[in-house]
Amino acid sequence: MNDRKANREVLVEIAPQIRGRITSRDLIKAEGTILLVVNGSQIGGHTSGILFRLVSESYYFEAGFTGTQFYIARNHDKLEMNLQSTYKPTCWLRAFATWSPTELSLDYGLINAEEIGSRKKVLKTSITFPPNSLINWARTESIAPVTTYGSVEIFNEVVTSSMQSIQDKVSSISLCNPFWDISYDGPKIVSKSPKRETDIHPTIHALLFDIALAKNLQIAPEYPVAGGRLDFLVSGVLDAGQIANVCIEFKHAHSKDLLHGLLRQLPDYMRAKGCNFGLYCVMYFKGEDFEEPKDNDYNQLEVVLNGEKISAGLSNIRIIILDFSHKKTPSKP
Repeated sequence: MNDRKANREVLVEIAPQIRGRITSRDLIKAEGTILLVVNGSQIGGHTSGILFRLVSESYYFEAGFTGTQFYIARNHDKLEMNLQSTYKPTCWLRAFATWSPTELSLDYGLINAEEIGSRKKVLKTSITFPPNSLINWARTESIAPVTTYGSVEIFNEVVTSSMQSIQDKVSSISLCNPFWDISYDGPKIVSKSPKRETDIHPTIHALLFDIALAKNLQIAPEYPVAGGRLDFLVSGVLDAGQIANVCIEFKHAHSKDLLHGLLRQLPDYMRAKGCNFGLYCVMYFKGEDFEEPKDNDYNQLEVVLNGEKISAGLSNIRIIILDFSHKKTPSKP
């Protein structure tokens, strides 16, 4: 049921139906939320299985379904929620598995039903962080050579993880300036503003260059499709010889077309290309040098966009928010 990858230190299993929507990088974060949209016939009764499992020498993390329960487990802590038997097999359900250093939580129910949130079950835990060794493992995995891919789902996960690696690079070495237009008067900074979306694309391409070589990914920027130009088309070769594609669109978090890009533009490009999976990469600049978007901070923005995506039935699109904001340094008051 599950695709697996492992080395001597780490084992990762992710259910095929959520690969790309979930990656190894998601599982090594200290906090996060996994959203699953499923048909009622896919859970409960005789249907069971893991959503994901990560095992290392000092860290264990898993979530899944048994015939009667939805569960999440981390190290020695486990939270379980009984599944309701009243849902019809034709119903569409959404399930949330959420974690932070001090708690695990679960929630599931009908899509667009008010009960989501009201049924949330929480387990308080001791303070728990994934070990730093997992970050180094993920970085090594991102450049491990690949020639072909065993399935479309595995390909989707690699492309998604490659895009997530951009945030890792930006955060680890404070690589924000290439995404900003900065004006100077001598050594003094006069103004800062986010670069235009199209001016950022070459930087994105450059940050993916080494990974693309290692993973045998073909990255086509400004790819022409019916109705316009897709920001990036990423292609790879499956073991059977077919070509797999992922459509990627970038948008500023403060763009007035943010929702249009998610709900109309990217889905239209995907249909035009005949592509079944897409990434919507939102570039977030709000911080000490920029005030937009005024209505949402980083976490609120993610909730809003995922809510709109679910309501529109776009389960084949993964949203990635890339934080390019300038942070206050400890020396500043």
